[in-house]
Amino acid sequence: MKHLIGWLLIVLLFSGCAAPQAPESPLPAAAQPVPEAVVPPSIEPVTPPVAREAAPAVDAEDVAQLTAGNQAFAFDFYHALDKGDENLVFSPYSITSAFSMVYAGARNRTADQMATTLHYTLPITTHHAAFNALDQRLNAQTANDAFRLETTNGMWLQRGFPFEPAYLETVAANYDLSLWLADFIDPEHRNEATRFINEWTAQQTSGRIRKILGPDTLHELTRLVLINAIYFQADWLTPFDEALTEVLPFTRLDETTVDIPQMRQVLYLSNATGERYQAVALPFGGESLRMIAVLPEPDHFSEIEAQLSPMFVRQIRDQLIVEDVWILLPRFQLKSKIELVDYLAALGMSDLFDPLAADLSGTSGNGQRESYMLTHPSIMP
Repeated sequence: MKHLIGWLLIVLLFSGCAAPQAPESPLPAAAQPVPEAVVPPSIEPVTPPVAREAAPAVDAEDVAQLTAGNQAFAFDFYHALDKGDENLVFSPYSITSAFSMVYAGARNRTADQMATTLHYTLPITTHHAAFNALDQRLNAQTANDAFRLETTNGMWLQRGFPFEPAYLETVAANYDLSLWLADFIDPEHRNEATRFINEWTAQQTSGRIRKILGPDTLHELTRLVLINAIYFQADWLTPFDEALTEVLPFTRLDETTVDIPQMRQVLYLSNATGERYQAVALPFGGESLRMIAVLPEPDHFSEIEAQLSPMFVRQIRDQLIVEDVWILLPRFQLKSKIELVDYLAALGMSDLFDPLAADLSGTSGNGQRESYMLTHPSIMP
């Protein structure tokens, strides 16, 4: 797995309007040089109102509880998706961390629905600090030369809109955040904002995502744009020998076959055999991260898929033993485009996307409740 890129776009509107269609996002097969993003006169970088807390006041149990909630949401969301016959890849951490910044401004039933759906179980007094601690732990992995794991956020605020100071202080103190003022009301300035946000995103994803916003994504009623990006790049601890890769038949769920390149090697690594499945844990360089691959027995894919949960993953990890394993793994490249709104609403987070029900009054100094959120796809090539 050479690289994994994800993004999540959230747009806050002042009052109701039709949701724009999600933009197409061409994703080049390989990173290309990215020119420096040119900041137009209508965009102004802003010094956050407070510095990010370098040592958040949370303990290991708080971070563990937050992590458990993220894992629970990951499998809830997976089972809610209409997967059809398509491959799927997504970053649940991108969703929970980006919406946590929205959660800081949510109130009453809107906040309650978000907490239930996203499995935010910590008290609000420690919730954001725990996200801060977890994010810093993940980004600290960048110091490992064997791989790159980076997360970042960008927030663009409508110039002159009365955002609640306490809201901005909360997100600035607890999230890795680039903060900008923009003008989404003036058509020319809105086009400049679209172009700059696309350039900024391209830089944050090493050129693999160059067009996160389409020409009509933003609106004169847009008041806040929030982008979360996650970047992971790593080689296997023991690379597959390209000379051993050959084209072989691969059997799909409908029992048809397709000839595709498949990598193979014999490794001394962790594996497990459970009821109607086998699993292996493939380590990445540095050995602090690994990918668990689960292979159901023939005709039992749906049965094993239905069991996917944090408990199922823990069961696999508890059963792992180290021995020689013969591995045959298809070469793969995955891309997914997921409209989050319907799935999150179906999981119980409906008020946030309803202009008459959403309560995001914590974001606005004037207590405006007519604001609502539009989420565009998260894309994971």
